[in-house]
Amino acid sequence: VSHANPRTIVGDDIVSVLETVGFTPIAAEPITALPSRVSERATFRITLADGRTVKARRTKGVAEAQRFTRVLRAASHDRLPAILASSGKVLVEEWVEGTPLFMLHLSRQRLEQAADILGSLHATASLEGQPLLRSLSTRTIQRRVERQLESVEHRGAITRAERHHLLDVLHAFAPERAIVGLTHNDFCAENLVEDRGGRLYAIDNERMKLGFLEFDLARTWYRWALTDRDWSSFLRRYETWSSPPISQSAPFWRIAAVAKSAYLRAGERTPNSDVPLRKLREIIADWSRSTTESTALSTSKS
Repeated sequence: VSHANPRTIVGDDIVSVLETVGFTPIAAEPITALPSRVSERATFRITLADGRTVKARRTKGVAEAQRFTRVLRAASHDRLPAILASSGKVLVEEWVEGTPLFMLHLSRQRLEQAADILGSLHATASLEGQPLLRSLSTRTIQRRVERQLESVEHRGAITRAERHHLLDVLHAFAPERAIVGLTHNDFCAENLVEDRGGRLYAIDNERMKLGFLEFDLARTWYRWALTDRDWSSFLRRYETWSSPPISQSAPFWRIAAVAKSAYLRAGERTPNSDVPLRKLREIIADWSRSTTESTALSTSKS
């Protein structure tokens, strides 16, 4: 932790919000990229004069900070760090001292705790007095994925044949309607921390919003590279919270989740830019294999 003047590290706006709630920062360090010309977003670990530690983040805009604060406070979940102060673009949250889950052995207990967090978020029945868990048409998200895949092809990241294979799967498994509720949108081992008491907490929750629950679940499948066995265990525990139970449209939602990442990353020259493209090709391979097996089974029966 840097013991230089915290104001020079985090900025006047964050120090001002801390001081309005009686916090005196004595040390600070960035835990994400510092503000740049592209984005003002930044997150800091801050040590206070009373010995406590807090997390302060600057969001990209006031509306984002207000939405996050409102949703998190309304959710009032005991495994999400509480908002201690909020003003303008600045949020101050509790700091969870612990070990990131990706650095720990993934025991059954840890996996079930993780499934309980996501499952209980998805089971949230109301927010700020408004009922959740509504059934909405999926047509809008289907059209969005079609446009994203077309863009990814135009940028040369996938072939025309691959795009058509993905569209075949997308349309074959597209549900007419799906449940909308409280979603996390970045739930994975990197954003889970275990405290000294063995309790898991989700620590990066700024993307929480209302959305399709199964899309959020598919996003976790994509972001968290679990083995098939661990993913099945995760789903079994998750389903104890799920209302209604998980549908048979998982391939649709997986394409939707991965296509979004591919659309954002296609053309980048970063180390992980090809990850969503590999996932899309795995989906194609799985679909082709299952189609071949079904054809062979039908032929043998006839």
